[in-house]
Amino acid sequence: MEGQCPICEQSGAERSLYATNLGYARRRCPRCGDFVIEELCALGLGESLKGTRYLLSAAARAASDAERPLTITDANLTDIIATVPKDRTLFERVDRVVVLFAARSGNYGAHPKWQPSVDYPLLAARDANEAQYLVDAAIHLGYVDPPITFGSPPSLTVAGWQRADELRQLQPDSRQAFVAMWFDKQMDAAWTEGFKPGIEDSKYFAALRIDTVNHNGKIDDRIVAEIRRSGLVVADFTGNRGGVYFEAGLAQGLGIPVIWTCRKDGIKDLHFDTRQFNHIEWENPSELRAKLHDRIAATVLPSSAVRR
Repeated sequence: MEGQCPICEQSGAERSLYATNLGYARRRCPRCGDFVIEELCALGLGESLKGTRYLLSAAARAASDAERPLTITDANLTDIIATVPKDRTLFERVDRVVVLFAARSGNYGAHPKWQPSVDYPLLAARDANEAQYLVDAAIHLGYVDPPITFGSPPSLTVAGWQRADELRQLQPDSRQAFVAMWFDKQMDAAWTEGFKPGIEDSKYFAALRIDTVNHNGKIDDRIVAEIRRSGLVVADFTGNRGGVYFEAGLAQGLGIPVIWTCRKDGIKDLHFDTRQFNHIEWENPSELRAKLHDRIAATVLPSSAVRR
């Protein structure tokens, strides 16, 4: 049965009942991809999204193309939208074009599959016109060949592939993820059932907590050494521990991606200087595991475009 997509509000979306969970429906939209949505949530999306509809569309399409279809509910809607990286400049958005076209080309000289009318969510664009503007900007910067004829497929130039290689250098090479957190008994379940599996569900990173590492030297020196050799730092501010602030700051200074987390009851205690960062708020280990995995997949994992 076809109808209007509750996310992009355009026609052509297939709908089927989600038999394993009453009250949910599976949708397949040419633009937003495959996803499952709570029926009551779908009815209220117009009021809930308020100008962020395109971000939900981008998150749903990215998850669908990665064969990890989203299940969208009222409870996780805000968190899903928060996983979409917010590009601040036109040049950052053009980099998205380069990464996407490299991923969809497969090899040098090939033409990537690209239809602005259905693929614009892959660039976190508001519509096809904005997506085409970003492609035109990539052409202007010399990253994409201009079309020979109207409607001819795009392709990356030598400069475009060079930029893709530069972006690869910004992706984490190390498979180690350092977790900075409060070493208190009440956090044991958060580590074993939340942080560790949430990170390792990525199939890319292995989680490390410094108190699980055998060593003979000073613990401070070992912390610095392990952060330096990590490709990701997860900093949890539950308990408002000073050491976590230091470790997150060190990682940022070294250019290592940092994911900020905090148990919901500790958000009010965060230092003013770090509240600006998009913290994952969690209440239990299972919620932490799911949210952490989604954030890593959306913002940290190396793109298939640059892992040739």
